[in-house]
Amino acid sequence: MRIGLLAYGAIGHEHNVAIHSVPGWELTAVCDVNPERVAAARTLAPGAVGFDDANALLDSGLIDLVVISTPPNTHHDCARAALERGIPVVVEKPMARSLGEVDRMIAAADRAGVALAVGHTERFNPAVVAARAHLQAP
Repeated sequence: MRIGLLAYGAIGHEHNVAIHSVPGWELTAVCDVNPERVAAARTLAPGAVGFDDANALLDSGLIDLVVISTPPNTHHDCARAALERGIPVVVEKPMARSLGEVDRMIAAADRAGVALAVGHTERFNPAVVAARAHLQAP
C-alpha cells in the first residue's frame, strides 16, 4: 500500500514509523508547507516524493491512502478533497469541527466507496486500556 502523509508535524514521525513497521506498506509521498518537515520525513523514507501543496499530492497518483494530520480546522476540507478523488482517508482527531462536517465527510466516503477512519490511537495506550478495564469492572 502506497501511503501519503498530509502534514508532517508532531505526529508525522509516529505515522512514518508505523507505516514502515507494516510489511507491504510504503510512504511514497509527504506534503508539508515547511520543507524541513518534508526532509525530516524523507530521512525514514528517502524515496518519498515531497510536496508543498495538498492538491498536488492528492493528484499525483502516488498514493493509495492518505493520512491527514493537518491542523484540526482543515481536516474536513482535506478529507473531502481526498475522498472526492476516491482516496481512502485516515484523519487525526478531532475528526472535524462539527457534526455537520463529519456527516459531509462520511457522505463523501460513501459516495466514493472508500474508507474513512479516525486515528484514535490512545484507545490502545496501555494506561487507557487499564483505566477502561478498571472503570468497567463490576
